[in-house]
Amino acid sequence: MKTPHEYWVQWYSIEANRQHHRLMAKRWKQAVRTLLINRKGGKCEVCGTTEKLEIHEINGNPDKHSSKRFTEMRDGKRAYQVLCETHHADTDNWRRKR
Repeated sequence: MKTPHEYWVQWYSIEANRQHHRLMAKRWKQAVRTLLINRKGGKCEVCGTTEKLEIHEINGNPDKHSSKRFTEMRDGKRAYQVLCETHHADTDNWRRKR
């Protein structure tokens, strides 16, 4: 039978592992975002600003866990655009608005 201390140590290691995975997922997402923005020139495709850039999924794919989200092709072009916050808000599927 485990002592309370052993249960605490086990729980602490599991929780630390969860926090580590969350941190790594956040870093991975930031790295992918930076890579995608740099591929498109690091500026808004409409006005050319380099501030407050966001990734716009052209097809509005809600499948957030798809590994093919940003590699699918649409009419010979990537399925995403780099837009500033203002122009991204003007799109028809920005943050799932209909």
